[in-house]
Amino acid sequence: MELRSPARAVAAGLALATGVAALPAVADGTLPLDPSRFPDPSKLLSDAVVSSSVRTVGALGDHRPYDPASLSPDGAGFELGAEVSLVHVPAAFKTALSDAGLTSASNLPDAVPVPRIHLRKRFGKATSIGLSGIKYRNYQIFGGDVKFVMAQPEEGPGWALRLAYSTATLGFVSTTTITPQFVVSRALDFFEPYVGGGWQLCSGKVDISSATPAGLSPKSRTGSASQGIGFLGIAYKPKDMLIQFALEGAFNTGGAPTLGVRTGINL
Repeated sequence: MELRSPARAVAAGLALATGVAALPAVADGTLPLDPSRFPDPSKLLSDAVVSSSVRTVGALGDHRPYDPASLSPDGAGFELGAEVSLVHVPAAFKTALSDAGLTSASNLPDAVPVPRIHLRKRFGKATSIGLSGIKYRNYQIFGGDVKFVMAQPEEGPGWALRLAYSTATLGFVSTTTITPQFVVSRALDFFEPYVGGGWQLCSGKVDISSATPAGLSPKSRTGSASQGIGFLGIAYKPKDMLIQFALEGAFNTGGAPTLGVRTGINL
């Protein structure tokens, strides 16, 4: 696909840099998810550590579309962008790691940045599909969503149903998150405020194989968690403009609220 002007190429580079710049903060030890840092790695398979780890990484890795209910009327249909979300680290997760023997658990940050690259494509008059992902060292997240626009009147609010899916691996924790959502928005001349909610269904595994001597077991344990979410945002999508911008804050009943931004371009 060809960019419409050199300015779009510059904008694409800026959008991608927004996400990549935040990678080292997550991948280089912001969250101590290396089993070798614990005196007794087997304690990482306790109920408290497994459940809080799956809940926390599942929330970190959840695919966040940063997208209102409507579809663009011009049908251009393809967006490229980058997201950086600041995700609060739940207190229960810090406590579980401390109880497992991590002496520096009290020094963990209150929030960590989670970057991702985004793609979105419109299909027909009422459907779009979004993809997101990033891979850097021991940190990787991939996800996507499908959005079905149920109503998009010329006047008044419209609404849509969305189903998001993501997988995440961070250190010794790997998760899968499924999030059904609804979103309501009101398209105005230059921007579109939106609000929505849903439910995160997280499942995953804590794996300490890299720090467990051969012949000893167990080396891993699975767990699951679920939590409600609510979000409020505003998308800046003016017609015939290069740059798109969305700002969103979200509440999470599992103790992992988020605040983030997605920048991008319409190709």
